Amino acid sequence: MFWNYHFSPVEYWGIACFGVAYAVYIGRTVLIARQLKSTNRAVFLKFFLRSVYLSLLIVSLLGPSFGETTKNILAEGRDVFFVADVSKSMIASDVAPSRLEKVKFEIQRVADALATDRLGLISFSGVASLQAPLTFDHSVFQLLAQMLNTNQALNTGTDVCAALEMATQKHLKSKASDNKSKVILLFSDGENFGSCASSIIDQIRKYGLRLYIVGVGTDRGSQLKDGNALLKTSDGSVVVSKLNRVFLQKMAAAAHGKYYEISDRHSDVPDLIQAVRNVDARLVDGRQVSVSSNKYYYFLGIALVLVLFDLTFMVRIFEL
Repeated sequence: MFWNYHFSPVEYWGIACFGVAYAVYIGRTVLIARQLKSTNRAVFLKFFLRSVYLSLLIVSLLGPSFGETTKNILAEGRDVFFVADVSKSMIASDVAPSRLEKVKFEIQRVADALATDRLGLISFSGVASLQAPLTFDHSVFQLLAQMLNTNQALNTGTDVCAALEMATQKHLKSKASDNKSKVILLFSDGENFGSCASSIIDQIRKYGLRLYIVGVGTDRGSQLKDGNALLKTSDGSVVVSKLNRVFLQKMAAAAHGKYYEISDRHSDVPDLIQAVRNVDARLVDGRQVSVSSNKYYYFLGIALVLVLFDLTFMVRIFEL
């Protein structure tokens, strides 16, 4: 037998108060019995009875556990690839402090909500780069996510579809057999300058992968800086980056996915988290463990019967 709880000062003080109060009561009863020249054995029987059910009540409060039962412990999760845009347009400040910093914050928020899932990370600009393979080590994943920056852009421009193709291939090569538990979360402002083959979207739809796209930015957009100077085109015009919502929505619809948005006024990330949680999880691990059951109710039941007996059957304290 072992105990789920331990003695605290409350139990010690309760026992002490009971002992002191009953000692005073017994002493007074004995004194009165002597004055009346009678016996008072019944008071000691009452003391024994009440001590027994008080002890049983305390034992039940401490949660005695004994006897082993077998329980099945199942661990379920999903495979989630985060695909983050790190192109130069992500330094735009229409979503404070910048689009990329906001994405990093929201990635951490989503990761915290997916405690039992395997997470992977892909960044992209002109080309896609694997930052973290699928892993249960969320601390490493979040460290790599916080290191994302636009200096990782290995090429100018933005090729969203190259990143989607990498995430799709990584998912399909995964040993997990259930594609319905595989998710791609794409964070981008939608500025895409790469060719997007329809076969990529077809594969996502065909194999049942879940694609959720998060558009980051605003309709008014923001000027981009190159150091301290404004970024300009070859003809001298200041570059203004805007959210390409239509492109991202069409891509999500084609893949039978969903579109969400992060702007300077609102964030759909809570809805995104709920959508991912609604995706069917696959069995990651399962085992049987032996546990001891809390049997407090046995002691509580006996104590209540004794209390009822004490209240129902009265005895004469003094025998004249």
